[in-house]
Amino acid sequence: MKNWRKIVVLFLGILGTIVRSHGQEPSYTGIDIVVLDNQDALIQQSATVLSEEIAKRSTVAIRMVSKPESFKKGVLTIFVGTEKSAKARVEGSNHELDALPKIGKDGFKVKKNDKRNTLLIIGHDSRGCLYGVGHVLRKIQMKDKNVDLALLKAISSTPSKPIRSQGLHIHKKGVNEPWGIAYFEQYVRDLALFGMNVVQLSTDITASQIAASKKYGMEVWLYDPCDNNNKANGYYTTEEGLKLQLERRRERLRKLPHVDAIFVPGGDPGTLKPAEYFGYLDVLKGLLNEIQPKAKIWVSMQSFHMTQEWVDTFVHKTNERKEWLGGFIFAPWGKVPMSEMRSYLHPSVQMVTLPDICHPMNSQYPVLNLDMAFAMTYGRSSINPLPAMQKHIHNLYSDLNAGSITYSEANYDDLNKFIWSDQEWDASTDVRVTLQDYARLFLGIQDVDLFVRGVEGLEKNFDGPLITNSSTISQTLKLWQDLEKTVGKGTLDNPRFQMLLFKAYYDMYQSVRLVYETESEALALGELTKNKALGIETVISNAKRFLHRRNVDELFNSYKNKCHQIYSANAKTGTLNIGDNYRWLMEIQPMSSSRNIDFPLNNKEWLLDQFSKIESMSSEIEQREALGKIVNRTSVGSQEYYDNLGSPESLMRIQGLENWATDPGTLKTPRVYFGSTEAKIPLAQRRQISGLYDTPVTVRYDNLDKGSSYIIRIAYGGVFKNQKIQLVVDGHTLHDYQVPDKSRIYEFEIPKKLTLDGGINLTWKAEEGQTISQIAEVWILKKKDTVLQV
Repeated sequence: MKNWRKIVVLFLGILGTIVRSHGQEPSYTGIDIVVLDNQDALIQQSATVLSEEIAKRSTVAIRMVSKPESFKKGVLTIFVGTEKSAKARVEGSNHELDALPKIGKDGFKVKKNDKRNTLLIIGHDSRGCLYGVGHVLRKIQMKDKNVDLALLKAISSTPSKPIRSQGLHIHKKGVNEPWGIAYFEQYVRDLALFGMNVVQLSTDITASQIAASKKYGMEVWLYDPCDNNNKANGYYTTEEGLKLQLERRRERLRKLPHVDAIFVPGGDPGTLKPAEYFGYLDVLKGLLNEIQPKAKIWVSMQSFHMTQEWVDTFVHKTNERKEWLGGFIFAPWGKVPMSEMRSYLHPSVQMVTLPDICHPMNSQYPVLNLDMAFAMTYGRSSINPLPAMQKHIHNLYSDLNAGSITYSEANYDDLNKFIWSDQEWDASTDVRVTLQDYARLFLGIQDVDLFVRGVEGLEKNFDGPLITNSSTISQTLKLWQDLEKTVGKGTLDNPRFQMLLFKAYYDMYQSVRLVYETESEALALGELTKNKALGIETVISNAKRFLHRRNVDELFNSYKNKCHQIYSANAKTGTLNIGDNYRWLMEIQPMSSSRNIDFPLNNKEWLLDQFSKIESMSSEIEQREALGKIVNRTSVGSQEYYDNLGSPESLMRIQGLENWATDPGTLKTPRVYFGSTEAKIPLAQRRQISGLYDTPVTVRYDNLDKGSSYIIRIAYGGVFKNQKIQLVVDGHTLHDYQVPDKSRIYEFEIPKKLTLDGGINLTWKAEEGQTISQIAEVWILKKKDTVLQV
């Protein structure tokens, strides 16, 4: 030991005499890695990760050595180990390490000495060493023949959250093949380099996946829902069904190595009542005591039919704090805001969040100003880099929880995972720093600031009406085209780069297409107004021609071709379906982007259906009347109103939307919802204003004619079935709770006394125990002598 220390002192002294120019940062063509804790498998693995990740990106000579051996200029010696071992084995390290702030569990210190050509990567514990290695890999610049440490500064860092987890939904179709396990392990490694300490596995879980996660010091949680929606799964409330479920779990879990926790969601899937749910968990723990005795059970309050009694019972059962309880997970499809939930739970009950980072619409945290064109083409599962939004949501609730398990169904939210991990480590981290690290480490991009601007542009593409946001989308595409020209082939072929590049082109394609198809519809409707002069058959034929016309512009079509090219590069079968690439995406819900790339952005489908009905009419008078209804469908007169609720134009009338910044989950705030269970409907009915659970939706109309009587027409919509909804106008019930027929338009008279002051408030609300209220279209019209029946 004494001789070894003398060698280190001599080594440092020799290197300290090397003369360098003032201010010049050294770069290195050789690296020696010294592991200070030889008996610790995780620290050994950390050093291996450091060596392997550098070797993937640079030809610099790397050696794993037991002690410093090279005193040559241009060789960097890296010490990896715990603080205790560093102070015992590396001469002079005490002063350098003590000068940095103290670190706690999972924390690390990094200190370079340019004069001595040394770098200390020191962990508070074994896992801290891995996170220190991750920090170094994110900051150093790995070039072909050398490694540059110019960006690496001394740091002492400890994570702020004890639970920093990512949920990995995977398929045995790919990940359990030999090559699949390798890709899976690499993904776990990537996430660990950004501070992840818990892997939650679901769908086709195997021992090899758990083993791969444990190599990196990860805790492993299993996602194990009690889905009682399908009889084939067996029920949980009968002795026979419960026996079946336990046997299935015994068969599955006994084959797995030790896991740390089981997450059993309280719903979605599943419809167990709280007493049934907790009764099942009591029995499940008995099974776990046999085959997974150390595993705790985590619970979540999720239900599509949540009443206050349901909530009260669930909270009471949770607060019993049974010995098997690991904690409470704040998840999607709960009606209680996080701050209230924290106050309901006993202080000793640990709470973590399950933020949905993969769905930009119809989800826990929908994008506020998402355009319907994007909603209809991208769908719920889509490439959605949202760094600023993710940070806002994380930081808003950070003080209420002990960490998170991100909810993810694939890798198209890949960038969001790393944003979230960095925030869990330190909520003060600028997301642009995370994006720079992501670009350097995973993409090998030199101009990281250009990449940052490109990602910020992709997020801005989702903000606001597409028809007026074309300049932003065009500018964003230009940034990505500049990146295309400057990065190397390895970056161009990288799925992480290709996903973001795809989005830039896809957004541009939809932007141009929306303008073109909006114009096509306007031309078609213009033809219909000429029916008296040209005849019914001619104007319908002309209108069809405009609706079917195709944009043959070469530049426009090049955007679509580029999207197909990127899809093909990522599809195993060449079917232009990025979901086939299990080597990368490992997804359980394929993206709809490819099949919906040309989803009509106008009323084409509905108009063609209407034309077919009109052509079958025997009376020309009837046909003209039908054409008039089409052309004037949304037309209103003075002091009358039409709104597609949820459209940007309508939002000014909706009360409470300004609260999004403090309620991004819209548990107390109305939200915009997209989609419908109906086919061949006006496009407007594919977008609704909605209120989750019993959150009211209130719409205000002013400047009504005090001397006129009014009627209201309503088109309901949405993807949820059997939802009972009530409509109240200024305290007067126009219709009580009922399940609306989405295929028809309702009409009601508004009592004249309600409009005498020139304004009304319309308030919709779902019945307690229902999921949502969804309202698509509203007409406020003066009552005529004859009420139009529709």
